Amino acid sequence: MKNLTDYLSVFTKITPTERFLTADFKCSPTITNRSRKNWREKLLQLNEEIIQQEEQAENIDKFIGKVRKYLDLDELTPTVLNDMVKAVYVHAPDKSSGHREQQIDISYDLVGILPASLLGNLSNGETA
Repeated sequence: MKNLTDYLSVFTKITPTERFLTADFKCSPTITNRSRKNWREKLLQLNEEIIQQEEQAENIDKFIGKVRKYLDLDELTPTVLNDMVKAVYVHAPDKSSGHREQQIDISYDLVGILPASLLGNLSNGETA
């Protein structure tokens, strides 16, 4: 019985993905080694995407918390900028339209560069 207990303790500690990847697939003779490999690769890829999405969602939640902390600012201070902004990218000026235009991108901490369309909607009081 000790072997079964050991097996169950190990089996319950691994993730469903790991269980799937270590499965024998002997129950289905139509699954080839190549298709098994393709399924495993796809599963690993999807698992990695899920992890990235979860990390991104966590970072967005943290960023929203920072934004809420500074909602009622009267003055933009170096402390606020250092807390909220990771980098500012100033591009070369463009005079092709007859007017001097210069693109500036702000990379915010935890979320990176936000799309201009989103920032425009927020400044107009709209929500996403």
